[in-house]
Amino acid sequence: MRCSAQLAVVGELIGLIRKAGFDPAPIVAAYAETPVASPALKLAAPAMLGDAFPAAFPIDLVAKDFAMLAHSAAAAGAAMPAAAEVGRSYAAARDEGLGDLNATGIVKRYA
Repeated sequence: MRCSAQLAVVGELIGLIRKAGFDPAPIVAAYAETPVASPALKLAAPAMLGDAFPAAFPIDLVAKDFAMLAHSAAAAGAAMPAAAEVGRSYAAARDEGLGDLNATGIVKRYA
């Protein structure tokens, strides 16, 4: 879940940087070297920047996992607002026709 959340936030960041007229590559590369960047992000960043999304773990499955998490949280009476928001982002990506792309394809929502 943490990896999916980080991919979604970095996807938003890449979209913001591009819309501001800048190249996101050096900024994402710098972020990937910080202690808060997951090893998965370091591997995913080149794909996100290069629009290459071969499905290893497709958006459809990420959206399904977050839906199952939301169901479990509701059944337990647990509030999970951050996870719910990430889940909505992946569900929207799926609904926009991006479901077959790898989870890194979330960046396409913000391009």
